[in-house]
Amino acid sequence: MKVTMKNPCKKTSGHSLVSCFKFFILFIIFFHPHLLKCQSIATHLQGNSFCAGYEIRFTFSIPPVTFGSGNLFIAQLSDESGNFASPVNIDTLQRVDPDTIVGLVPFNTPAGYGYRVRVISTDPPITGTDNGCDLKLCSSSPIAQIELHSDKTTICQGDQVVFTASSVNPGSNAKYTFFKNGDTLQS
Repeated sequence: MKVTMKNPCKKTSGHSLVSCFKFFILFIIFFHPHLLKCQSIATHLQGNSFCAGYEIRFTFSIPPVTFGSGNLFIAQLSDESGNFASPVNIDTLQRVDPDTIVGLVPFNTPAGYGYRVRVISTDPPITGTDNGCDLKLCSSSPIAQIELHSDKTTICQGDQVVFTASSVNPGSNAKYTFFKNGDTLQS
């Protein structure tokens, strides 16, 4: 099929700048519809190996659009072949600007290599691109169990407390890191 369109922008009698603008808009809509769909949320992830029951931390960047005040950014996990036909929501943030997402890999997630994560939004609805590489997820079976014990049974504000850790099945290279309000105290 041959399509011929006259260019109304040529200097002929009766044509105006409005005709040129209409021609341009029609050309964009009918011949370049992919130009109208280039808005996506990009997911940025460091690391590619995670275990079920543990956190996945990643950031995302957004297109230059205005998100509604009730917008939700939803982090999703694919199946083990990278398919998002039935994604698992692993975190939700009510925001209008990007942030760090801390998703929790469900304990019942089967071990495998090929998982992906992405972020979608609700207002406006935008489906983000996935992280761009396969993720390895290990099984949810605990490798080690750690118990914390305190030297006191009642703790008041200002008291000093000594915690000790004991482990069951720690393996040969077990490492412990203690945190207080997110800051590392001791490794």
